[in-house]
Formats: sequence, structure tokens, C-alpha cells
Amino acid sequence: MDRKNLKVEYIKIADLKEWNRNPRKNDRAAERLAKLIEKHGFINPVIATPDGVIRAGHTRIKAAKKLGIDKVPVVFVQFESEKDAMAYSIADNKSQSYSDWDFPLLRELLIELDKSMDVELVGFSKEDFEGIVSVGAGSIENILEGIEENTFADTVRTESGRESFAMTFIFPMEYEAYLDQYIKANTKDPIIAAVIELVSQWCEGQNNAE
Repeated sequence: MDRKNLKVEYIKIADLKEWNRNPRKNDRAAERLAKLIEKHGFINPVIATPDGVIRAGHTRIKAAKKLGIDKVPVVFVQFESEKDAMAYSIADNKSQSYSDWDFPLLRELLIELDKSMDVELVGFSKEDFEGIVSVGAGSIENILEGIEENTFADTVRTESGRESFAMTFIFPMEYEAYLDQYIKANTKDPIIAAVIELVSQWCEGQNNAE
């Protein structure tokens, strides 16, 4: 197959088949993605093999179903083997974690968008959004310095005018169900306390080493 001239076709969702070994849990992601598709349309094609098995785009398909969409854009790709198709599916899911955020620039963009757009259409929860934009311009670097100096809590209060701040952590997908169950049973407080304890111990070790 000529990978330089891929053809996009509109296919009925009913004619596509989910990959029954998809390791990605996507129910909550589909809820959020549905809002984006409702706003912008289904503009990111699904990748499927000629037998109709979805290799990338399960979350998009699930979101489309929630919106009552019956046809979606699909690119059919003939992989050299089933193992290649499996490897691509896993890599496509993993690829979102390949890059990092430039948080000062992200903050600048989010503040600009906040003037005219529903923040959830940007892909962040309201809690994460508020946590990022609440810190003053240039203060993220100051907070990082505050962590090294063991004054990060005071730095956050001074820079943002708040007693707390939000930070996003990315966990491996295999822990999602366990974390959900733990938080429902214990709230997030023990996790926050454990992180603060670890950071405090690290800061103390840094100060003692000087």
C-alpha cells in the first residue's frame, strides 16, 4: 500500500469492529471527547485494517455513538502482519505521553481562551484549568525554586494568593481502576499527604547536603 496517498472514506460505524484486545479503558475519555466532536465535528479519521477492525480511534468511535453519529471518516491500512497492527495500536495510545507541556506558554494560551471558550473544550478539567491559570506570570519557575528551598508552600501562597494549587499527574492506565476505587473509599487526601511527605523529605535532604 502507498502510505503517501492514503484515502479517507466515510464508513458506517456498524460496519466497523472493535479490536477485542484493546487495552485502553476509555469510557470517561469518550464523555469528554464527545464534547469536542459535537463542537468541531468528527475531523480525526479512524485507522482500521481492511477487515474493518479498528486499530486507532476506539474512543472517537465511542464518543460518536453517544452523539448519534452513524458514519465516520476512516483510513484503511494494510499492515504487514497482525503483530505490526497490534504494535501500532499500542504505540498510538502511548504516543500521547511522548511530549511534555511548556507550562508558562500553556498558561498564557489558557488565559487567552478563557475569555471566549468553555474551558472543557480545551481538554482540561475545570480544576486543572484553574490550577494552571491561578499562578502568576513567571511564578511557575519561582514555585520550582521554592521546592528546592523547602519554601514551596509559602511561594505558592505568595505568588497565587491562594492556600493551595492544582497539579496534574499522569499514571499508567493499568492503575486507573485501583486509583478510582481508592479515592472513592479514602478521598484524595492520603495521596496528597504522601506526596507532600515525600517532597518534604527530599527538600530536607537537599538542605542537609548543602
